[in-house]
Amino acid sequence: MRGNSHVLVLRGRGGGNTALLPGRGGGNVALLPGGRRSSAALTLPARAGERQATALPAATVFSGVDIGMMSQDNTFMRRAIELALLAEQEGNLPVGAVITLAGEIVAEGRSAIWVPKFDASRHAEMEALRAVATDLWLSSEEMSLYTTLEPCLMCCGSILLHRIGRVVFGSSDSYGGASTVLPHLPPFFQERIEHTQWLGPIMPAECDPLHKRLKASEGARRGRN
Repeated sequence: MRGNSHVLVLRGRGGGNTALLPGRGGGNVALLPGGRRSSAALTLPARAGERQATALPAATVFSGVDIGMMSQDNTFMRRAIELALLAEQEGNLPVGAVITLAGEIVAEGRSAIWVPKFDASRHAEMEALRAVATDLWLSSEEMSLYTTLEPCLMCCGSILLHRIGRVVFGSSDSYGGASTVLPHLPPFFQERIEHTQWLGPIMPAECDPLHKRLKASEGARRGRN
């Protein structure tokens, strides 16, 4: 993929994927199951910071997504934002995540990579995955993971290994996010992504400022080291 391209992969009915690929002029082209292309698809900003689209035409593109679920998505994302703010208050990066099952939050996580001690694996998504009760993992494909920032490669891999059925992120991350590599996964992980909805960015107006503060905080730390 090129530079700051955005990829959105959704699971469609029947197990097929729908991928939104950058089109000419900054728009998006939907790559529908079977390789068909459509420009009359969901229009999303090519990168975080641009105006969020308001139209949701082309039901085939959202064939795996219940539009009524989107209000619930916003509710759970707001909880992830609260966790991100808490992480920031604790001296960590402002990233939060929640995992839901049957419309209920079953696990939460927030960035803890700096405090109480440095641990690069303690991303919000990883913390949430670790917090899921063991007996719930049989229902992992019915779970949704909400995170304020597009998952990185480590978190993406763990999400796929845990067989989470749906991922919703608030802000795109062209520098460290995994979306650009989704079309290039090894066969094992490609099989998993075909059974995973990957949706975002949603609520960028609320989540993009968190991402900007994250980058500023990381830059300040690099400057001190």
